[in-house]
Amino acid sequence: MGRSSSILAIDLGTTRCKAAVYDFGGSMLASVSRERDGDGPAGGIDPNVARWKRDVAWCARSAVKAARREIDRIVITGQGSSAIWLDEQGELVRPVILHTDMRTVSQAEALTREFESIGYVPSKVYPSLLWLKENEKSKFMSIRHVLDIRQFIGYRLTGEMRYDTRSFTKLENEKFAAMCGLDPEVFGEPHDYSKPIGFLRDSMAEAIELPRGVPVFVGPMDGLCGIIGSGIHEEGQMTDLAGSTEVMATPVPRGSKLAMLTLLDTGIDLFYTSPPFGLAYNWFLDRFYPGKKSAYKAIASDVSESSADLDRPFYIPGLKPMGPQRSLRSAFFNLALNHSRGDMARALFEGIAFEVARVVDRLGEEGVSIGEIRLSGGGAYQEVWNQMRADATGKEVVLPRVLETSSLGAAIVAASSSMGPYKGVEEGMSKMVKMGKRYRPRKAAVEAYRERLVMHRRYADLLAGTW
Repeated sequence: MGRSSSILAIDLGTTRCKAAVYDFGGSMLASVSRERDGDGPAGGIDPNVARWKRDVAWCARSAVKAARREIDRIVITGQGSSAIWLDEQGELVRPVILHTDMRTVSQAEALTREFESIGYVPSKVYPSLLWLKENEKSKFMSIRHVLDIRQFIGYRLTGEMRYDTRSFTKLENEKFAAMCGLDPEVFGEPHDYSKPIGFLRDSMAEAIELPRGVPVFVGPMDGLCGIIGSGIHEEGQMTDLAGSTEVMATPVPRGSKLAMLTLLDTGIDLFYTSPPFGLAYNWFLDRFYPGKKSAYKAIASDVSESSADLDRPFYIPGLKPMGPQRSLRSAFFNLALNHSRGDMARALFEGIAFEVARVVDRLGEEGVSIGEIRLSGGGAYQEVWNQMRADATGKEVVLPRVLETSSLGAAIVAASSSMGPYKGVEEGMSKMVKMGKRYRPRKAAVEAYRERLVMHRRYADLLAGTW
């Protein structure tokens, strides 16, 4: 590994495909992204997988060209989690049902009665297979391979079909396969994060314009990579990854009832939640700022210029699917004829900030005190929103220097593998994560928000019985 060596990290998210090149000190040398398209039924997306392959190749090739550095290894992360079904020839059986899709809710409920406990990734992948068997039997019968999205990109790069042993267990796969009449071999061979799943094959090496044989790692899904890229490692630190989902996580005492997962090889137990607040933000931009390339600047300007009086609207994010299509719903309260688009935008920003504050407060009630919130993802590019989060929570908000913490986290995982140079993820975080700008809560704003926080929670509790 020479001084000019670097890591190419590919992140296939819910709404964008991204590729970034990092050095082993955590500096981002280049970053390229391309927006994904296609809205599908039932609140989900039936995406064009051929477009995915082109996007991955284009983003990776463009990032490598911009970085002008030798690529020592490639690592993949992405949305979690959606099943991709391939036939005998390795071709797609049908369009993908993404993790945001609500068609499979009834199958997921049936599955919980069969499995005493089940992880997040299987809870998305298995129900979609049951849905396919019930609704498109002939396509189900043609399945020969089942891959998660990260593993699918790994397959396209290397030709190797694998499953993530931190997401699935062999016993779960065998039990589910027997339940629905599949050969358990459809899930492929197991892999973990310490070794590459394979090496860049000729066709993809040509597409990305890299030498063949570059090692390819498949890392954790993007939420967990975002936590790693935020560098949290001790109690009092909280990740807020503001993407399509709002990934909030913080270390908790070992054995705590709040512990939901362990941060890979660190032994750090984490509280974790990921409500889909960012989907509402994307919806708002699409509906109220259509066709505007400067939509992010426009909404920030509207919020800054909107009224801050006490009679402004409230926004309550929906957390549960409703209606025959099981779509996510949200609500605006206290709208009046004199309210503007900017007033609604402010309500949206405040409503999501208030929900983050609710998580912080509930953790405090359980004895977990938050001292600082490390904010990253697309939401962190909005200065006015960053300050709102600090004022609403009463906590200092700090931005990592690299806001694309999912791809940085994936790079840290690859740098902490058997290839080195770091001996574990905790060492990798200490070497590659650096903090940047801080937003401190303003006393007058914190006090002004107290009354609105009470009203927000009153409206949220009012809707809780119907949502």
